[in-house]
Amino acid sequence: MDPGGKRIDTIVLAAGLGRRFGTTVPKPLASMHGRPMVVETVDRLRRGGAARIIVVVGHGADAVRQAVEDAFPFASTELAFVENSAYASGLASSFRAGIDAADAGAMGCLIHHADRPFVRPQTVARVLGVATGGAQAVVPRFRQQPGFPVYISTNLLADVRPTLTGDQGARLFLRAHEDIVTYLDVEDCGVVKDADTHADLERSMM
Repeated sequence: MDPGGKRIDTIVLAAGLGRRFGTTVPKPLASMHGRPMVVETVDRLRRGGAARIIVVVGHGADAVRQAVEDAFPFASTELAFVENSAYASGLASSFRAGIDAADAGAMGCLIHHADRPFVRPQTVARVLGVATGGAQAVVPRFRQQPGFPVYISTNLLADVRPTLTGDQGARLFLRAHEDIVTYLDVEDCGVVKDADTHADLERSMM
């Protein structure tokens, strides 16, 4: 939160089909360190200071929601869920659903993906710190490669929303408006690593 008490809502995109993952089990439920990947992701965001986390569910919605609720029954972090019935149309529909569920009074949204469970909590805290310092948009980078979680201030979201189509998120908008983006260089490869396949997940845990 910022000194004035405005909060940042965190949106976790966990609705997709995960076709490349090659399993009938919803991808966010793949096991990592003995617990579902989405739980690992949410936990790292919580430990990094996320105060309210909105999990966007779709494919396997009930099971994904139940896994998160079971993992954090007494969480100090506020958890909310929104179901995206159009999840098969691509990432953009989940992004829009998350934005629509965010608190209009929040100073902005932190966007992350359920299949990016490798980011360090310290990195999340650094992104949030820059955001609360007044940045319009914050993108962490590892060796010049942009990654997640990405922060976007509320006053930009109305302009970002129409640019979200198919599997395209906010990247094109941010590239077109680099003058308002604060890039945060971090020594955390977790900002650019995702788990597209079981092999990705297994390699990351070696």
